[in-house]
Amino acid sequence: MTATATPMPSTQLRWEHPIELRLRAAMARFFAVDATALRPGTTLRGELAHGLDLTALGVVLDSELDVQIPDWALERMRTYADLARTVRIVIWARETKKAA
Repeated sequence: MTATATPMPSTQLRWEHPIELRLRAAMARFFAVDATALRPGTTLRGELAHGLDLTALGVVLDSELDVQIPDWALERMRTYADLARTVRIVIWARETKKAA
């Protein structure tokens, strides 16, 4: 029996998706903002935080979502949508690997 490949998650943000809801709640706590402030185009540096602590952000992602993203990758993210897409891809890759 061969396993079918799980399709790559859409790059389109789906705000009702459980991963998006958990990420938004965790990031709202991290940035100390209302979750409604986290829109796809919201900039991580500037609108949310002027001195973004990447290590602390990484710790939150790891503890809240069991997602590990290296600091160099976090450094390249500009918007909340960049972060959300990356989190979904990491989770998708982990689940696909488990299924194989």
